[in-house]
Amino acid sequence: WARLALHLNFEGVSWQAAGRPIGAIALFREAVDVARREHLPRALIGALANLCAALKNRDLEAAIATGREAVAVSRQAGARDLWRASAVNLALACWLAGEWDEVESLHSEHLEDLVDTPVDLALVRALVVCVRNARAEPVDFELVVPDADDDPTAESVGAWMAALVADAEGDVDAAAQEYARGVGAMVRVSGLDDDFGVLWPLAVDCAIAAGHTDMAQRLLTYVEDSPVGLVTPLVRAHVPRVRALIGIAAGADDAVIDADLELATRELRGFGARFSLARTLLERAGRLAGCAEHDAAAELRREAEDILGALRADRWLAEARGISVPL
Repeated sequence: WARLALHLNFEGVSWQAAGRPIGAIALFREAVDVARREHLPRALIGALANLCAALKNRDLEAAIATGREAVAVSRQAGARDLWRASAVNLALACWLAGEWDEVESLHSEHLEDLVDTPVDLALVRALVVCVRNARAEPVDFELVVPDADDDPTAESVGAWMAALVADAEGDVDAAAQEYARGVGAMVRVSGLDDDFGVLWPLAVDCAIAAGHTDMAQRLLTYVEDSPVGLVTPLVRAHVPRVRALIGIAAGADDAVIDADLELATRELRGFGARFSLARTLLERAGRLAGCAEHDAAAELRREAEDILGALRADRWLAEARGISVPL
């Protein structure tokens, strides 16, 4: 039974790498069922960790439940060598869902295990930096860029960390370049799956902030040029927001921009990406306030403030309160 569970998990990884995520998820689930039924904790942990990684792009609630089980079983079994992958995948899902305190706790609780794997440490710390930036909190550890060693996964994580370093130094142009490099490396590894949906929106936001509308458009092209079936629900939820941001920067038609922002609101709400939803609501509120549609703007701002308050995202709360809506 142990060999069967491990084989199913291995085949799931192969299917995922081959761009067959639905089949991969089915194989991971079967591996979980076999391992749980036959009381095989190590096989169970590995399958749960991989299932969490695949589900975070499709079903956040299920991904977090799966990731938490992987971490819990790792602790119960004393399988410290398996904690790392479980914690990393859970941290990614928690970032997307706005479970940011859990990202912080996973970093602190698993730091001893992460230090031996520079890429995993950099990935989790990149998430922690993103959380603290949104919360306007200080970063109390060194931002270390891991060596790539001709590994595109390491290159993508390293570029992400390099972007955060550049941003911390106030060089938004260099940050945008690094984010774009990281997305390119990630596409070579996993197409639009795996961690693409985490890094890609950050890269677009940075490109827009740096005034590189052409770069943002090139980043969008990765998705527009892909077959529809390879665009994950997570990425699909972000697409209308990305289009709207590019449209705003390029001076596109207001009706098209507003339609994209409305669609993004529905998609991000449905997926459960709370932080991105709040930022979309802020964008809509600002535009409505600018058109003197104060009641609608106030409603959107209130919802955004509720979300951002729950996340303790003080940086963005300040922006929300800066939207002038007469009472």
